Amino acid sequence: MFPAGLIVLETIGRRTGRTYRTPLFASQAAGGYLWVNTVLGRRANWLRNARANPEVRYWLKGRALQGRAIVSAPGYSSPELDELPESLRWLAKRGIAVSRALGFGVLIIVPSAGEPRNRRAKARANSGTT
Repeated sequence: MFPAGLIVLETIGRRTGRTYRTPLFASQAAGGYLWVNTVLGRRANWLRNARANPEVRYWLKGRALQGRAIVSAPGYSSPELDELPESLRWLAKRGIAVSRALGFGVLIIVPSAGEPRNRRAKARANSGTT
């Protein structure tokens, strides 16, 4: 994992249905998966919104991208991690356990299938070759 920097997460309000945009700091794993922590745990509204409606949009380096949120926080049931690659699943299980012990909330964004997940795929998509 390496720092991705600032992202803007767009969620749909769980009660209002309104669109909310929240700037957050994220780390990025191979394949374009993003990891965001919050010390607020499940008190973070953006985390509760993402849990209620896991289909999210986010901006990274000026590009709007789609993804699916996996949410963990103390008091929530353990999330399913099956859609993560094996190497990231191992890291996520341990990271979530530590975050829960500290009372943090965790959001993992799984990029949508249509989004390029690595630099080579991005380059092919931009050049129009396969």
